Amino acid sequence: MTNPLHPILARQLRKYGFDYSQPPANELDWQKFVERVSSTYQQADEERYILERSLDISSQEMSDLYASLKHTSESALTKERDKLRAVIAALGEGLCILTDDFHVTYANRVAANILALSSEQLLGTFFYELINVDKSQLLPLAPEQVQDETRIPQTLTLETVICDGSGGDRSIVCNLSPILHGQNEVGGIVAVLRDVTLERKAQREIENARDEALRSAKVKSEFLATMSHEIRTPLNGIVSLSDLMLRSANLSEDTIEDLNTMRACAFSLRTTINNVLDFSKLDADKLFIDPRRFHPRKLLEQLMERFSVQFEEMKQVSHLFVSDDMPTYLIGDPLRIEQILTNLIGNSIKFTKEAGAIIVYAKVKSVRPESVVLQFSVADTGVGIPDDKLRDIFEPFTQADSSVTRHFGGTGLGLSICYRLVELMEGEIWLNSRVGVGTVFHFSLPLDRTPSGIYEKGPIFDAIQDLRAECAPRAGSLKILLAEDNQVNQDTVSRLLCLDGHSVKIAEDGLAALELLKREDFDLVLMDLHMPRMGGLEAARYIRSFSNDKSLTPIIALTADALPGVQKSCQDAGIDDCVYKPIDYEKLMDAIVRLTR
Repeated sequence: MTNPLHPILARQLRKYGFDYSQPPANELDWQKFVERVSSTYQQADEERYILERSLDISSQEMSDLYASLKHTSESALTKERDKLRAVIAALGEGLCILTDDFHVTYANRVAANILALSSEQLLGTFFYELINVDKSQLLPLAPEQVQDETRIPQTLTLETVICDGSGGDRSIVCNLSPILHGQNEVGGIVAVLRDVTLERKAQREIENARDEALRSAKVKSEFLATMSHEIRTPLNGIVSLSDLMLRSANLSEDTIEDLNTMRACAFSLRTTINNVLDFSKLDADKLFIDPRRFHPRKLLEQLMERFSVQFEEMKQVSHLFVSDDMPTYLIGDPLRIEQILTNLIGNSIKFTKEAGAIIVYAKVKSVRPESVVLQFSVADTGVGIPDDKLRDIFEPFTQADSSVTRHFGGTGLGLSICYRLVELMEGEIWLNSRVGVGTVFHFSLPLDRTPSGIYEKGPIFDAIQDLRAECAPRAGSLKILLAEDNQVNQDTVSRLLCLDGHSVKIAEDGLAALELLKREDFDLVLMDLHMPRMGGLEAARYIRSFSNDKSLTPIIALTADALPGVQKSCQDAGIDDCVYKPIDYEKLMDAIVRLTR
């Protein structure tokens, strides 16, 4: 036998003791062997049959499964395609698909409406021609411009105007994004179009309305400033003449009382004017705080003295209490603090019957490293405020009762302005009241204890100067230049200054003031802001530009100007301080002493 036996057959022969090279000696053993081999082949045939059958069944199942999956996939794809088509059709924005060279291959209905063409007309056209832009504006999306993914813009936005097909114009915004295959291969461009014609029209209308509102606000502001100037100027004459007459000798008590009443009425009218103007500024967010060094106790004493005539007329008892730990000087806006207190005290006088009481109290509420919080309180025994009106008491044009204005008068702006001013100075304001018992208004303000650089040259220098001012009399005889075009103001202010021992020369406008200052030396210049030929701001800038020591001459503005930013304009022009008309002579003298000591 040349071919070797199969290993399985060889194992079977050895099992039965046969030698395949010799014929079997025992027929019975050979017969058993053959039967065993036959059984093995039969078993192998059965296993092969089962395997073939299994393969046949699996093949059919796989075929059925493939057919099922193919059907499901095609159905799902159809559904997703239909869904996408519905979404595109329902878009409120136009959608176009472009080739990489900007030909339109698809456009939805909205895009066709925006571009005033049918979808069929759009196909194959250059997109940049449709939206009326130069091709160069789309070049950042061109394939030759794309070198790597970082240089591909996420979105290219263009706004343009096209013809709407009926002779009109239509504003559209286009957002274009590349369709990427891989990292830097552009396979097309998606363009989203939005009609913004109505938006741009509304925007232009809003801008026109805003410009008109700004013009109206400017006109109103200038009108209020003009009215303020026209009212304050004669008021200044009334107050100054009252001051002059009160300093005359041999006045009867009745005359003195009448003059004080006239003076108090003038300042009351000034308060009303200030409230109207300041409310206008607050409403336009144009009112600013001007911090400076001031003496809180002195401010309160002068304020109570100013109201003394009204207290006497109403037969009202008044008291001022200032806590012993009150600092001598603080940094804040004394004009605004005085305005708040003036409104609150005036309110208490108005709503308190004769023989009532009004108490003003100031104390240190808390102490911080570089500041203190002062609390001011104004209490009265007036009519009180009902509980249901307390919430609205700080609203503008609000009175506790509709009959209040008729009975007590007032604009209804005072408390609203107090609230806004306290808020502007980062403080708090509140009240307690009982009908028929009285009302207490409180407000607290954080105020710096250290000089902030405004009118100061350092704490040591400031302390020495304050000590000198406390010990020394008022400024000695000064040579003062008064630049003022109103004859009444010229006469009254110069006479008041002369009564205090000063010499005064008058210039009718800024040019005349400059000529006098060039020829003569002056210790101080009092400068009206609005004068013919040259106003006070321009004249002050010329003075500060002098090449000699006269450029350092102190300048105080005497102004009835109420336009926002007047203090900033004065500072920019080199003016050292402002005193507002009608002039409170005590405040004018305080400013003179501070600048000339």
